[in-house]
Amino acid sequence: MVDVDSLADAKEQMGRGQLDSIVELPAGFGAVAPVGDLRVPAGQMIVYYEESSPQSGQTVGAVMQGVVDGINREMTGFVDPLTVEQQPTSTAGLSQFDYTFSGLFAFTMLSLGLFGLANTLPAAKKQGALRRIRATPFQAPRLLTGTAVQFGVLGVISLTVMMIAGLTIFDFDMRGSWPVFIAFVIPCLAMMIGFGLLIGGWAKNENQAAPLTNLIAFPLMFLSGVFFPRFLMPEWLQGATAWLPLTPVVDGIRYITTEGASLATVLPQLGIVLGWSVVVYLAAFRLFRWE
Repeated sequence: MVDVDSLADAKEQMGRGQLDSIVELPAGFGAVAPVGDLRVPAGQMIVYYEESSPQSGQTVGAVMQGVVDGINREMTGFVDPLTVEQQPTSTAGLSQFDYTFSGLFAFTMLSLGLFGLANTLPAAKKQGALRRIRATPFQAPRLLTGTAVQFGVLGVISLTVMMIAGLTIFDFDMRGSWPVFIAFVIPCLAMMIGFGLLIGGWAKNENQAAPLTNLIAFPLMFLSGVFFPRFLMPEWLQGATAWLPLTPVVDGIRYITTEGASLATVLPQLGIVLGWSVVVYLAAFRLFRWE
């Protein structure tokens, strides 16, 4: 059971995947009414389910129908004054893929930033390429900035291809504004690249980079709502994971693509992303090692 302020609030939470079903007792439900020769409590309970994932809601509807059938038999022995009606919410008409796409998009940025850069820089150190660059007037911040721009361009191309595939192959339904989406995604990609720079710049070789990458990546994948919704977690864990760097990325993209959120709506998520970006880039510049 989840406390909500209104039916509209409950439908909004269902649209985000936070609720499986809604049970509504309309005004007048249970009021005494004539049924045949009897006067008994009557009315119709409404059970809402999400069109893109109807199984859970329909199961709740069947359970509630069984409950009221038992009450009906006790009251009348034969008639059904209390009934259950099942209705789709029809709040967005989005598919299951539309809701999971944000997690896949965020996971792609995580892979581009962490796994890509964390392996590239240590390999360059092993080959002696960075040692030769160090002999030039080229400074570490410039090297890291140039590397970030290079991977940023590759990331934009990769994410664009992914978005095109989602739109053309999987019929992804983009409900938000493209300028807002792009304005939000670019800082998120830059932040994830910063984590790759931090790990790859500090690690001497792949043997150091690989375990550190996994140590950071796996908690982000499983605690940020990429594969499993965070509302299933205990409340204390939901509060803690809200500050993980990947959580605002997943939430912000989902709000924009499925709810048409404006940039002002996702400012809290964007603020967390920018905060992590400052921390991670300062750490990357300070902890960088040439070899």
